[in-house]
Amino acid sequence: MNPILVGTGSSQAADGFLSMLMPLLGLGAFVVVAWILITAVRRRLKTPSSESSATFSLHDLRAMRSQGLLTDEEYERARDLAAAPTRQSER
Repeated sequence: MNPILVGTGSSQAADGFLSMLMPLLGLGAFVVVAWILITAVRRRLKTPSSESSATFSLHDLRAMRSQGLLTDEEYERARDLAAAPTRQSER
């Protein structure tokens, strides 16, 4: 058996392993970053927004105005504030 051939085979195996190591490390890093992002997005979607709990529908505002709980000026300001997110999403 030729000792040169035996040594060459093991170095080729090491070179093959090293050539695969970098892509595998890159793939592992990608998976970790994707997992962190997905976890953050899920957590954010599960947490209710503080803005949504303090808003009124237009129907509620009209009812409050008709009951005398809001003046016309207060109703118009509240209506404009309630419609502002809709106007921003249309742009």
